[in-house]
Amino acid sequence: MVIRKPEMKLFMAQVWTLNSTIPSLMSVKNTENDEATFYHPYVPYKVQLELMNAIYDAVDKGYKVGLFESPTGTGKTLSLICSTMTWLRKNKATGSKVLKNEDSDDEPEWIKEAYRNKVLVKRDLKLKEYENHLEKLKLEQAQMPLLEVKIHKKPRGHQNSAENDNSRYIPEDYDEALAKPKVADKLRAVNDDVKALMSALDTGRARESEDSDPSNPIKILISSRTHSQLSQFSGQLRITKFPSSIHGSEEHLKCLPLGSRKQLCINKRVSKLTGNDAITESCLDLQKAENGCPHYPKLNDINSDILVKRFRDLTYTKAHDIEDLHDIGASLGICPYYSSRSAVNMAEVITLPYQLLLQESTRDALSLRVKDAIVVIDEAHNLFDTITSMNSCCLSYKNISDAKGCLKLYLGKFQARLNAGNRINLARLLKFLNLLSDFIVRTVKSHKKIPIGLKVTAADIFEGTTGDAINFNSLVRYVSKTKIAYKIDSYLEEVSGSKNTSHQPLLFGVTQFMTSMSNPSKSGKMFFDKTPTGDVCLKYLLLDPSEAMRDLVDQARCVLLAGGTMEPVEEFTDILFPYVPKEKIMKFSCDHIISSDKLSVFPIGSGINGGSLEFSFEKRNSMAGELGETVISLIEHIPGGVVAFFPSYAYLDQIVSQWENSGSLSRITHIKPVVKEESSEDALAKYTALIHKHGGALLLAVVGGRLSEGINFSDNLARGVIMVGLPFPNAFSGELLAKKEFIEQRAVETGKSKFEAAQSARNYYENICMKAVNQSVGRSIRHMGDYACIYLLDQRYGTDRIQGKLSRWICNRLESTKPMDARTAIKGTKDFFSSK
Repeated sequence: MVIRKPEMKLFMAQVWTLNSTIPSLMSVKNTENDEATFYHPYVPYKVQLELMNAIYDAVDKGYKVGLFESPTGTGKTLSLICSTMTWLRKNKATGSKVLKNEDSDDEPEWIKEAYRNKVLVKRDLKLKEYENHLEKLKLEQAQMPLLEVKIHKKPRGHQNSAENDNSRYIPEDYDEALAKPKVADKLRAVNDDVKALMSALDTGRARESEDSDPSNPIKILISSRTHSQLSQFSGQLRITKFPSSIHGSEEHLKCLPLGSRKQLCINKRVSKLTGNDAITESCLDLQKAENGCPHYPKLNDINSDILVKRFRDLTYTKAHDIEDLHDIGASLGICPYYSSRSAVNMAEVITLPYQLLLQESTRDALSLRVKDAIVVIDEAHNLFDTITSMNSCCLSYKNISDAKGCLKLYLGKFQARLNAGNRINLARLLKFLNLLSDFIVRTVKSHKKIPIGLKVTAADIFEGTTGDAINFNSLVRYVSKTKIAYKIDSYLEEVSGSKNTSHQPLLFGVTQFMTSMSNPSKSGKMFFDKTPTGDVCLKYLLLDPSEAMRDLVDQARCVLLAGGTMEPVEEFTDILFPYVPKEKIMKFSCDHIISSDKLSVFPIGSGINGGSLEFSFEKRNSMAGELGETVISLIEHIPGGVVAFFPSYAYLDQIVSQWENSGSLSRITHIKPVVKEESSEDALAKYTALIHKHGGALLLAVVGGRLSEGINFSDNLARGVIMVGLPFPNAFSGELLAKKEFIEQRAVETGKSKFEAAQSARNYYENICMKAVNQSVGRSIRHMGDYACIYLLDQRYGTDRIQGKLSRWICNRLESTKPMDARTAIKGTKDFFSSK
């Protein structure tokens, strides 16, 4: 900072006043009790305090990654909110370093300090004004609810002849040379960026504009799998209150939920479409249309600017969820999807689904910076599957045949009306599909079966053909630019009279597969596999998910992964974050809030008649009799509802059939009515009704099924949980064979022996199984007053290796570290429930 002489006199006259009156921004005044409990709205339990302290330390002490296991029912959501928000508000109050880069070494420190204080006062006043504005707006909202704004649309004219003769199904003339970005265009874009940067430097790079809105440079980004899970965070945020970082003023908690057009679009013509891709493409097309979208914020339009600003301010009057943002936008007649971007800069907390957080291109589109952010990923046991599915694809023989048929039908109708660019690219696309189809038929015929796991390369597919001359990037660009996939789908819907029930056009799967082929990587593999319906398919699978997280980890202050079942954590440290030093990863597993007498876990290795219980693939077919007798004996002594989890639908069907033939099912039904989970039926409502009517029931469910995750079996819904066997996945599936090969290869490359490499692959296989076990049995205890017994039916649960992969709160309550017999477990069950 350089103060010119004409200004010095006036500035010096203000110094003494500033030094004597400026409020201190170096601390937040709280009572010791509030700060010690992280401003939790309720009196927190001991385990909650331990969890909040661990989360705060992870953020405050320079950890890059935090892995936190907190069983369902222990208040994980509030613990995450309170610890991170306490740190954020404290950081905002004490960490403000204003204009430090503009100080001049020629001036005394007291002058520089006084100048900084002057700027702080201005900023403080601006923040107070905005908080007062939000409070007034909040009162207005309470007195006058949001009104629906009726958009008066201009009457549409009659369809022109172009629409009547199917022109809407024909893409505009296409020229590859014009579609491909030119070097000159790229240089021009770079020059524009340089000019913009120089302009910013000329106007004061580090100084905020006098009339700019206040911002929050460090944010908390909270991500989960679904919007319903994120809505829980919004609900919990509404009951919290944190100390203000603004001296002498209350401070609203500024939470911004972000979503896709599917959740936020208020244009009825667009929002009625199915699938994100269709809505996105329709939205972009509408923006280019002559009349455009009536809700889209217009540039340099004062009315649009006012509405966008009001949308932002209404968003920050309290913590809203994604549905609230849709309603606010609809009430104002302004697009919530685009208007929400204007609110990003001021947000303290941003909630968003995995897909928006994990893709860099999507973050850029939302103007979302993760630099120095605290990133919270909830339900993190889903993270591996999400990353893999986002970066993998599958193209079945049926998909290829259907796409070929569609293209031929479309070309038969419109080929004469397409320009050369369109005809050439559609011909290339058809050629590619024919080559793929021929390759699959040829390979399956030579192996006399579907060669599951067989590695495939582009060279294999195009061997002996001219297919290697196909430019996949060019074809993908063509499909994207012309929207040909939607045009073909729309035409087929008109011809067939039925809608495409899938969420995306047929050609989308083809272009996704082409993208994978054009970007070969050591982290992925293409191979043969089989679909659930038995059809042969070519699959591209992401094998190494770590790179998908690297940019996020590098930029963020700290990435916190939390879930009710995080064990085994080696999967996160070794596979997801291998590039993060071990000392920069905090691991914390908190115990359950329930006392030790509220849960008993019995590892049972032999049944009621003394027969061994081992449900390995080789032995499980002979287990039905012993299992039936053991289940009968157990449920006689368990009050209320009992949930029994089986490894698969097929094995459940097999056991039920054998029980029906032996009479075991009839005997079970005499004790408790039985409900069997079906893959397409809601069994939970039926099970709940039976418990209310009869006081108890037995639910036969499947690990990985609809009832094994996200369902609360609290209180009488699950006084007992029976886990039948260890639910290992199919070791001979294409995906697992590819993963096994990749893990072993990487282990050898890092200096491990072949034996150690095989152990690493075995660990991965066991971890998949034990994550599913932890997730399923964790459904039973949902609050502090709840109680239940868990029965692990398989002698392998008595081994150190398997017990070491159980969640800590389950492992701590094992009645034995060795497999016990069913009679001993029944005695323990009687003792357990007699005291309740």
